[in-house]
Amino acid sequence: MLNRREFNRVKLDKPILATLELITRSFSNDLSLNDVVYVHVVDISAGGLRFISKVELFVNFLANYKIHLTLNNNDLVFLGKIIRKTKIKNSYYEYGIRFEFDLVI
Repeated sequence: MLNRREFNRVKLDKPILATLELITRSFSNDLSLNDVVYVHVVDISAGGLRFISKVELFVNFLANYKIHLTLNNNDLVFLGKIIRKTKIKNSYYEYGIRFEFDLVI
């Protein structure tokens, strides 16, 4: 099977609690600016990450988010866009975030 990913993903042994915050407004946001949602990060790569949440968010290429997590006692902050959403069992959703390296906060 062909792997089309640009970066290798690292699956985490246990999901990591993180916060997701909307930092730019677009035409159909599901959150208000600066609203914070708690999510569970399940894997990460140099280009993005995958997380699970009970909150339904929309795939919106105009909306930018700030993701904050702590990994190995290091606080990390990423900026990115939601590029994928899949509904999974028990009212949970799985999302893919692509990091945006040209954004400034």
